[in-house]
Amino acid sequence: MTALGAGFSAAGFCPAGFGDIVTAPAPATDNLIDSKGIQQSARIIDPVTKDYVLNATGRVQGTTRMRQLVQLRIMTALNSSSIANFGMTQTSGDRSIVIDRRTQANLAAAVDDLVQAGMIQIVTNTVRSDLPSRDRVLFVWRDLTTGQEFPESPSQ
Repeated sequence: MTALGAGFSAAGFCPAGFGDIVTAPAPATDNLIDSKGIQQSARIIDPVTKDYVLNATGRVQGTTRMRQLVQLRIMTALNSSSIANFGMTQTSGDRSIVIDRRTQANLAAAVDDLVQAGMIQIVTNTVRSDLPSRDRVLFVWRDLTTGQEFPESPSQ
């Protein structure tokens, strides 16, 4: 007995469907370009608006995969995603040194698995009283796969 495929044809002996075979266009090579003109592997996200950052031509601006990983961890409330223990514990209350120190601890905890895996290194995670209140915690980290340093804002 012969098995029937799509369109009542024997399975495996003719293309399924109707019409001409259509191929997809080649993917664009000018996507995810960073501010230095280098093609990257991830989209940069504005930490304030939570939108993708667009370049001057209206295309999504690129960043490194590691920067996006760190950025998503500190922008996501802990356990609010489908990934267990992903994100950062939200600190609440009036901005003070105590709240800032809690934010420092929460930042370190949010990226601890990346630090333990040897993917990133925390360069600076300090409280600065000379910065505006929402940027009082200075969090700078190094991508150990590329050697690049990135400042991140813990403002949420």
